Amino acid sequence: MKRVAIIALLLVLNGCVKLNERSDVKAGISSAEPVIDSIEKHYSENGVYPESIEELKLPKEIVSDLKVHGIRYNTWNKRSEFSIAFGVSGLITNPWCGYGSTTNEWQCLYK
Repeated sequence: MKRVAIIALLLVLNGCVKLNERSDVKAGISSAEPVIDSIEKHYSENGVYPESIEELKLPKEIVSDLKVHGIRYNTWNKRSEFSIAFGVSGLITNPWCGYGSTTNEWQCLYK
């Protein structure tokens, strides 16, 4: 019975957590912002998004932050679109946050 109550409590708390207000989510988004700026600059100069983050030759501190937060970069449609995403740990539902070039905004969702 106690296990059921604990699981129910965790599920309720998961539903009440606003992902974008969590400190780890704020830190992940903050770490990705200079990368997004660099990606957009690359696009304006080259007409396509970079094939990989490495192509941007970012400072080591920024690359390190990306690894800490598990931030992944993807491009598609002949490098005309991109997305950046990271998972949010510690919750049962494995939420993630992502930014895409088609919406130009962050979305944090539960899977």
